[in-house]
Amino acid sequence: RYDRDAPTHGVPTAELALLETFYDRGAEAVQVLVDAGGLYLNRERGHIFPDYHADLPQNAAPIGRSFGPAMPPEQELAAGQAVNANLPGGTILIEVLRQAAKARGVKLLLGHRVVHVHQDDDGAVVGVEVHAGRGRGTVLVGARRGVVFASGGFLHDEQLARDFLRGPLLGGCASSGSTGDFIRIGIEAGAQLGNMQQAWWTQTVLDVVLRARETAEDIWFPFGDSMIQVDKYGRRVMDEKQTYNDRGPVHFAWDAGRREYPNLVLFQIYDDAVAQKESPEGFRGYIPFPGQPAPYVISGTTFAELAANIDSRLVELQAETGGVRLAADFTETLTRSVERFSEFARQGVDRDFGRGDKPIQQSWQLWQGTPRGGVPNPCLAPFADHGPYHCILLVAAALDTKGGPRIDPSSRVLGTDGQPIAGLYGAGNCIASPAGAGYWGAGGTIGPAVVFGVIAGQHAARQQDRIQ
Repeated sequence: RYDRDAPTHGVPTAELALLETFYDRGAEAVQVLVDAGGLYLNRERGHIFPDYHADLPQNAAPIGRSFGPAMPPEQELAAGQAVNANLPGGTILIEVLRQAAKARGVKLLLGHRVVHVHQDDDGAVVGVEVHAGRGRGTVLVGARRGVVFASGGFLHDEQLARDFLRGPLLGGCASSGSTGDFIRIGIEAGAQLGNMQQAWWTQTVLDVVLRARETAEDIWFPFGDSMIQVDKYGRRVMDEKQTYNDRGPVHFAWDAGRREYPNLVLFQIYDDAVAQKESPEGFRGYIPFPGQPAPYVISGTTFAELAANIDSRLVELQAETGGVRLAADFTETLTRSVERFSEFARQGVDRDFGRGDKPIQQSWQLWQGTPRGGVPNPCLAPFADHGPYHCILLVAAALDTKGGPRIDPSSRVLGTDGQPIAGLYGAGNCIASPAGAGYWGAGGTIGPAVVFGVIAGQHAARQQDRIQ
C-alpha cells in the first residue's frame, strides 16, 4: 500500500496515527520510565545497531534508534545474583521494572490467570475475573480506572495459530503463556481484531521444535560464511543473512504448479570450516562447537552422502512434515548452487540475493568472530572443495504473534463499532501491533510494548474512579 506521494503514504489513517504516536511519543515514554527508576540506560552497554532496513532510501536516520538497558550502579539482581556483563537485556529490563514497582508498593501476583473482564451497564470495564492457582479458586479484582492487558500473543495456541497465521508454524520463542487469552477476552468484551495473520517471524531447527513447541533460541543470524540455505530441490531461495523477520516468511511460499510448500523445510548447508570455527561470540546459535555432539546436525563426506543422510532423516520425520522428501536431483542441483555461491564469494558480490550488502548484516557479521582472511565480503566465503559437509533442517518460527484487539493512539481497545471500550487498554504482543508486518530494528518488539504500555497507564491514571 506504500505510496510516497500520498497524504498518508498509502497507510489507512487509523494505522498511520499509531505509527505517528510511536514516533512522536517514544522518547517521552522512555523518559517516564527513566524518571521513575524503572529503566536505566547505559549506551556503553547498549547495542547500537543500524535499523534493520537502513539500506532503504526512505530511512533518513539509519542508525541510533536502538539502545540497551543496564543495571543501575550498585543495584543487584533478585536474590543477590551478580550482574553479569553478558546478561540478556530483557532480563535486566524486567528486573529493573520489577524493583521499581516493588518500591512503589505495586503488588505482583504470580500464578493468577485473568479469564474474563467485568463491564458495567455502560460497557465500561470495571474489573477482572481471575483463576488463582493451586486450588485457590476464583478471585474478582476491581479496577477503579482501567485494566491494561500485556499478556502476550497466541503462538502457543495451536488452533489459533492454524486458523490465523499466514503459513505453517510449529512453534517459537514466546513464553508458554502466550496462548491468546486476550483474543478470547477481547472478543467477549466486544473488541475488533486486527493483524491476526502476522507474527514476529524467525527460523528455528525442526528437530528441536518438534520436541518442544516453546524453543529457547531461534536462528537469529545464521552462523558462518561458507553456508547457504536451500529448498528440497537444492536451490538457494533467499539472502541467508537477511534479518530473521524477513527470512521466516520465505518458508510460506506456495508453488501453485506443484501444489506444495517447497520451502516448508529449508536445509542449511555448511562446510567444515564453519563447523570447526571456535568463535564464542554471539549469533552462533545452533551450530555446535567443535567436538560438541548435536543430534540435529546431519553430516556427509560428500554432497551425495549428505543428501542421502538428509533424506533418511526426512523419512523419520514424515508424519510431522507432511511427507517432505528431497528431490531426485537434489545432489546435482545443490552442487551447482554451491559452485555458483562460491564464485559469488570469490567476487564478494552475491548477484542472486545481495547477501552482505546491507548495514545490519555487516554489523551482525562482526559478532561471528574475526572475518576469514582473503574474502572481499565477510558474509560469504567459498565452500571447501572436499567434505565433510553438514546440514541443519530449518522451519519457520516466531518470537510471538502480533495480532489481537485493535487500539487507538491512547492504547484504548476499540470495539467493533470503532469506538473505545472504556477502561480497557492493551500493549505488546496481545494487541494488533502498530508495527503491522514490519520489524524496524533491534528491540522492535519491546519498543512498541513499552511506549504504548506507558501511554495506557498515563491515560488510565487520568480517568475518574468508576468504582469505590
